[in-house]
Amino acid sequence: MLRMDPLQYSRHHRNFPYQGQFPLTNFVQTLHSTGYEGPYSLEIFNDEFRSAPSTRIALDGYRSLLLLQEKLHKNLIPPTPKPGRVEFVEFACSPSELNSMERFISERLGFKKIGQHKSKTVYLYRHGKTHFILNAEPESYASAFHLQHGVSVCAIAVSVDDVKRTTARSEVLKYNVISQERRGMGELQLVAIQAPDESLIYLLDSAHPTSFLSDFIMTDLTEPDSNVKVDYISHVLDPGEMDKTVLFYHALFGLEAHQQLFELNDPRGLVRSRAMTSKYGNLRIYLNVSAAESTVVGRFLSHSGSGIHHIALGTDDIFSTISQIGNNFLTLPQNYFDDLAVRYDLSQTDLDRLHQANVMYDADSDGEFLHACTDTFDDRFFFELVERRKGYQGFGGLDAMIRTVFFFLDLAD
Repeated sequence: MLRMDPLQYSRHHRNFPYQGQFPLTNFVQTLHSTGYEGPYSLEIFNDEFRSAPSTRIALDGYRSLLLLQEKLHKNLIPPTPKPGRVEFVEFACSPSELNSMERFISERLGFKKIGQHKSKTVYLYRHGKTHFILNAEPESYASAFHLQHGVSVCAIAVSVDDVKRTTARSEVLKYNVISQERRGMGELQLVAIQAPDESLIYLLDSAHPTSFLSDFIMTDLTEPDSNVKVDYISHVLDPGEMDKTVLFYHALFGLEAHQQLFELNDPRGLVRSRAMTSKYGNLRIYLNVSAAESTVVGRFLSHSGSGIHHIALGTDDIFSTISQIGNNFLTLPQNYFDDLAVRYDLSQTDLDRLHQANVMYDADSDGEFLHACTDTFDDRFFFELVERRKGYQGFGGLDAMIRTVFFFLDLAD
């Protein structure tokens, strides 16, 4: 939450229902229980809204009121789907970038090529239960995205309990539904929703979340040998895009924004972050904005524009996974572990093990979080390997600052 007096909030930072932190549903339901059935209107004073395209702001206002009506009167729009997890991540790249990208995800993360698309210049990679797709197909959505953003994440796939219902909900909310472009004979008809950053979110039936594999000629039919899967996806956004992105994920998938707005002191300015999670924690999204162009977030934004810049892969045993794929993560200094010894009740054996594997550590009252980060690929995005213990629901706490300093030094070279 921004720290300022109420008058500043009221004159410059009002937002639409379900973009902020006020428990609006409880308030309106209480009001409704008194017998009130009159109109609701929006009175918004927001500097970013004033400077944004009026059509976009009007649409978000319409969506927020539609959600408010839904809370009061069920069945007005198709119900919120139950989202599963991220099933694959798709990268747009040029043919000349394929080899370097393949080498990066193989050496840093242990991904192995397991297939090629039946009719397109698209390749499939896997580590555990996580699939990466490298798309170098010309005259495709990915190639158009690449022209604007360079090598970048152009799409993810999310499993849902009902694809048709999710599509219908998106249409009522006036989010763009994209049917798959040209297909070869017998290839899967995929449906996607266009996210606010113009990337795609493909919808997969949670009963058959790997159905997309049928579009590939598989070169490796062995079963996954680990439980590695996407833990969370992190976005870099233009400062004016936070509110509309929060509304998008809440309206479409029912993700709830954490009440706390995180503030990180980057060496070159302030970064504000907000986390969103689904009810059962299967889908986690982390949003980052910074008004300062020279922060790490600002530099990512200048390279690629708004979009996904950080993919965290979850594992049941981070030390075992690192021993299997090799320790190609950022090297941590001794003083980081000296600080851990002061902040947490860790044995010297535990500290030595963390140091040897270059694993960072955070803990709260719910559990523990162990994580290791790669360097960046072409200063555009990076990856993280994480292990959650017990009920930990955070994203690394103070370690985000450590990571930021490393990237700042790397980008400054």
